[in-house]
Amino acid sequence: MFIVPDSSYEKVYVTATSKKYFILKDSEGAYLTPAADYACGLPGVCARLGPGDSYTWWAKFPAPAADAKKLNLITPAGPPFEDIPITDK
Repeated sequence: MFIVPDSSYEKVYVTATSKKYFILKDSEGAYLTPAADYACGLPGVCARLGPGDSYTWWAKFPAPAADAKKLNLITPAGPPFEDIPITDK
């Protein structure tokens, strides 16, 4: 089972070029992410995973500075994902 013990989206952000970028919100103040799911009966966002299963979650962030080449993703679910390359598509 995957559990994010504190689903506060203020604790999910990226860093690039020494600046923090927080999840974007719409005009009504709702985060641009999937709705929180408390289906596990525990506080926080969770998903039941079996062997070999995966879980996809996403969020929209502002674009970092144009000179940024890598970013770090910080979440309360575990250690940071560091040095993620930024590419143009």
